[in-house]
Amino acid sequence: PVEAWHADGYWAARLHPDDRKAAEAFVATAIDGGAGLRMEYRLLHANGDVVWVDDRTSATRDPGGAVHLRGVMIDVTARKDAEARESAQLAVMTAIVPATLAVDAGL
Repeated sequence: PVEAWHADGYWAARLHPDDRKAAEAFVATAIDGGAGLRMEYRLLHANGDVVWVDDRTSATRDPGGAVHLRGVMIDVTARKDAEARESAQLAVMTAIVPATLAVDAGL
């Protein structure tokens, strides 16, 4: 539920362990600088699935000094999955082509 995102620690608890340090540094930079930032990282869905997000965040401070993060997270899991498949296919092709050329050359 959307309300869960407002609970203390919810976002941090959903971070993929391999992306935790970078994502937390990303938010710290946004808080310190306030400028718009963008980062792709993984979150863990409540059902355990890994979800890639493109996070675009900026921070503002109100007159009392409280920090407010504003932004959007876009689910880019399908794109990341396609990129991984493409990379795997390229690796296979890179391995096959030299072997095929060697066979064709009679080596």
